[in-house]
Amino acid sequence: MRQVHLHVLAAEPQNPEALWYVGISEAAAGHAQTAHDLWTRLLAQPPANAPVRQQVQDRLAALKLDAPK
Repeated sequence: MRQVHLHVLAAEPQNPEALWYVGISEAAAGHAQTAHDLWTRLLAQPPANAPVRQQVQDRLAALKLDAPK
């Protein structure tokens, strides 16, 4: 399924479903910065009062990002 979402993301860089699921896959693989970038793009899409925003914000908060060197 990851490959399908990657294909969709390549064709539609702002596709919310692809951003969400590729972000989950990247986070699970230990690629926190990539997941952060994808979910930040996703977070820019829904209105401020959309329920999905909290889910995305929770995922972002759970990421363990390395401090810049």
